[in-house]
Amino acid sequence: MINILVSAQMRKGTFEAKFIPLSKLSKINKIYILRKEKGPLIDKVEYLVLPKIYQLKFVSIFFIPFYLYFYSQKLKPDLLLSYHFIPHAFFVYIISNLSGIPYIVCQTGGKIQNQVKSRLLWFFLRKVLNKASSINVPGHQSKEFWSDRGINSKKINILHSTIDINYFKPEPKPELYDFLYIGSLTERKNVHKIILSFHEIVKSYPGIKLAIVGDGELKEKLEELTSELGLTKNVIFLGYQIDVKKYLLESKIFVMASKTEGLPVALMEAMACEKIVIAPNVDNIPSVLNENTGFLITKNKISELTNKMQYAYESYHLLNSIKINARNKIVAEYSYNYAEQKWDSILW
Repeated sequence: MINILVSAQMRKGTFEAKFIPLSKLSKINKIYILRKEKGPLIDKVEYLVLPKIYQLKFVSIFFIPFYLYFYSQKLKPDLLLSYHFIPHAFFVYIISNLSGIPYIVCQTGGKIQNQVKSRLLWFFLRKVLNKASSINVPGHQSKEFWSDRGINSKKINILHSTIDINYFKPEPKPELYDFLYIGSLTERKNVHKIILSFHEIVKSYPGIKLAIVGDGELKEKLEELTSELGLTKNVIFLGYQIDVKKYLLESKIFVMASKTEGLPVALMEAMACEKIVIAPNVDNIPSVLNENTGFLITKNKISELTNKMQYAYESYHLLNSIKINARNKIVAEYSYNYAEQKWDSILW
């Protein structure tokens, strides 16, 4: 039976996507996760919560390695596991060097691939990746990226967040929203492009609705933009929601316009619910999205996004095959069952 010590910090929803499949393996005894607060209840998962005095961001970064080492000696885990290369992959690298415990690192987004343009960061990250027993990445693009930089491709596995396809599935619900965005309201997500594109479509279809689920530092600016464009009756800001299934089922078209992404959980949940998906051709999104499963924005320009959104809206009832193909793609390659099989091949 295997015990795993984890260094990670992520929101509810992402936690389930990462750890439920791993916890289902019969040879997993316990998964210990060090973080600032308890996470969602998952079988075999135990949270090691940092003392409150160490929970401030910059303080916790300094103390996490000390606590990881303490628990590595106390719990004697068989494996160290990290999610997010910065800083958690470096944490498990340090603890592995001190304790001799092997480790696996998991990439969760595409941002790190731009950050390694820094020679200093790449100098240290290459050491971390070369020593790792296994490297899990969101998709084919990320695997090629690291392989091209000299990392052994044999230990790079395509394994990202996976979806509970028995929970996220199509159900008959009134479609209250024509378009839906789920995600953080940050600069990287380009939510303003969605609003500007939506504004163009409202000119022809004044009654359509866009729901925005999420929170972030740009919320007020996006609300101001919505007001300036006269869209306060068309754009509904719903804030951060723990469970997004309700909003997926009540929407027709899921849309994103991010500058960079790993492989968004919300996008996969939308596909699993047989929603029409429009997303940018960045990082690993093309791993799941193509002409058969949705619509890719190749240049991520507002004009192109507008055209794709309007086409999807006007042709919505003619796109049933795309909806079905989208769910089939997630079922085949991004379900909990798939992740269980993948983890089984990585660990044994």
